[in-house]
Amino acid sequence: MTLDITSLTNTVLTLFIIVVVSCAAAKFKLIDDAFTKGFSTFIICVAQPFMIMNALSEVDFSLENLKNGFTVTATGFVSMAVCAAVAFVATVKFSSLDEKKICTFGIVFSNSGFMGIPVMKATFGETGAFYGAFFVITFHIVLWTYGMYILSRGRSDIKVSPLNMLVNFGTIPVLIGIVL
Repeated sequence: MTLDITSLTNTVLTLFIIVVVSCAAAKFKLIDDAFTKGFSTFIICVAQPFMIMNALSEVDFSLENLKNGFTVTATGFVSMAVCAAVAFVATVKFSSLDEKKICTFGIVFSNSGFMGIPVMKATFGETGAFYGAFFVITFHIVLWTYGMYILSRGRSDIKVSPLNMLVNFGTIPVLIGIVL
């Protein structure tokens, strides 16, 4: 596999332009909080699931690919546990619970799905996007469990349920993609 630097550059440049235009639109009040919330919901509930299913369906099914995908998932759990440990140590001296929660969450959780899959595809081709989608399984399970735990500390309006751990907008598209 060779690295297509042109494809990678185009993908990163496109993502950068999206960020810059979005920031400018917010600064000039072209978008408001309601739009931002609605668009975030659209990305999580519609765009990302289809991106995951696409990444998984572009690689031919084989038991080896599936086994490697589950290895990526297991490795993802280990790497997120390491990030959680680093976050714990890095935020131990924070006195504000809200500051500690946001910093911990930011250290543990990246934008690995929506922005990560296109970068993986540009860098490593369809196979990279395929394995990146398996990492998203880990990401969403940890997000809907540990991430919700982090954000729910000190709040009674956020509840973590076992159903949310397994059935969410990250795991269901992966299962559909595997079937496809």
